[in-house]
Amino acid sequence: MNDNPYLTQINLVLPRVLGLLNTDPLHPLCGLGDRYFWAWKLIDFPNGSFQGIAHGLSVLMDAGLLPEKLPEPYVLHLVDRIFSATAKIARRDGSLEEAFPFEGSFCVTALVAYDLLSAIKVLRPRIDEHRFQRYLNVIRPLIRFVRNSDETHGRISNHLMVAALVLLDWHALTQDDTQIKARSLLDRIEGCYSEEGWFTEYDGADAGYQTITHWFLAELCERYEQGRFAQYLLQATKFLSFFIHPDGSFGGTYGSRNTRFFSPSGFEQIAHNDPIAAGVAQTMRSSIEKGAVVNLSAVDDHNLPMLFNSYCRAAKFLHQRTSPVLMMEPPCRQSESWSKKFPEAGLVVENSPQSYTVISWHKGGVVYHFVKDSKKAYIDCGPVGRDSNGRLFCCQLMNPENELSLGSNEYIVTAPFVRLSYPTPSPSQFLVLRSACCTFMRLRPLREFIKRLLVQHLIPRSRPSMTINRRHIRIVNGVLKIEDRIIENHAALQPVSMNGQVFWAVHMASQGYWQIGDVRCTSSEMIDGAI
Repeated sequence: MNDNPYLTQINLVLPRVLGLLNTDPLHPLCGLGDRYFWAWKLIDFPNGSFQGIAHGLSVLMDAGLLPEKLPEPYVLHLVDRIFSATAKIARRDGSLEEAFPFEGSFCVTALVAYDLLSAIKVLRPRIDEHRFQRYLNVIRPLIRFVRNSDETHGRISNHLMVAALVLLDWHALTQDDTQIKARSLLDRIEGCYSEEGWFTEYDGADAGYQTITHWFLAELCERYEQGRFAQYLLQATKFLSFFIHPDGSFGGTYGSRNTRFFSPSGFEQIAHNDPIAAGVAQTMRSSIEKGAVVNLSAVDDHNLPMLFNSYCRAAKFLHQRTSPVLMMEPPCRQSESWSKKFPEAGLVVENSPQSYTVISWHKGGVVYHFVKDSKKAYIDCGPVGRDSNGRLFCCQLMNPENELSLGSNEYIVTAPFVRLSYPTPSPSQFLVLRSACCTFMRLRPLREFIKRLLVQHLIPRSRPSMTINRRHIRIVNGVLKIEDRIIENHAALQPVSMNGQVFWAVHMASQGYWQIGDVRCTSSEMIDGAI
């Protein structure tokens, strides 16, 4: 295996990353990273997320990991332009946007503030006092917005974690009174924590996004929290280790946000003193190299800056490690038979010498099943039915009221069918939204109210029908058997056979990135029974 597979991925995408930046010195937005705005001119606002690229570039420079053809003075010049453009796109209240004009994005503003502050901390020896103060003045309005604002449209732990972290970092650097809001956010994050080792992402646990939370949590514990949050970090690492699969993939549709990307920064950062984290990091380095997990090359532009920065940090931690670390193999590599239940997350993980299986009963019996020796995988995203009007129904929406019971060598999941909806925006809807964005939505209370309505539309809570499915899941000698029985068919649904094809019941922009396992065909001998 490559000694540093993160660098391989970084070097592959560096032309793409650098190509995002506007380098025209005469352009008023030189240094802006959103090509859809400055180059294509297809949107009417700049997405601030791309300005975070300064973080990863600075980390590579500081660790001596820049490619030979990319000299430091050139990168320093790019970073300087990024700071200048950020100052120009920030609104009067210090906020940045991601989704629509005048959005006041708490998440993106906090994340970019963290990225830019992280950049100047590592670049401090390379820049003079005047430039250092100018960079601080770019970040200061963003910090003010994060301190004075809130995120109310959902419980999204990775957003809260980065906001708390950057406010603590800013206080440590400037002594401004941002630590009070930071502590308030940490208290809220505690309310999102389950003793099972996960943090809430909207309605439950999501492995992909928790690796982002894990990154910020590792940073938090290294610099500020050696008590309660250090214990949360240990438990979070252990929880995530269960969702590495035998084929090297990670996470999936059984999570609350359906994501399966992997952010390595936190695991590499704590690998020297946590054998579980070291084992996760080593296993996932191989997965990244082989494309078995969603890697840096697979994500779209909007998630590229965040994952790019994570890979750059992970590459630095791995490069600077001077001695071997103690490692524990992840659960999927164990040969003993066992079953692990996470009741609050609604997840069961079952291991045997022959197979490894993850079942989500909160999502109606989503099953990920892996045969170890053959590397075969079968994914069943739950039953689908169609009514006489052609409308589709499924059991996949997150519902903690679903029932799990144990039969004779089987798991039985009882869940209601919920109508499937795939909303896409129309020109008239965009016209209404843009008109609202430029008028009354500029008032923060109304804007946050509309955001909550949009989230409820795109990520609906379960609205069960009167039609109930009972799913019987058996794993016998490594062979998966699924049988679905509709026990109360008030909607007169007819089963729709999916043949192992993956589908998603909610909007989530970060779901569905490609990985090598997607080319596998469903093996008929691995499953007996139909929907």
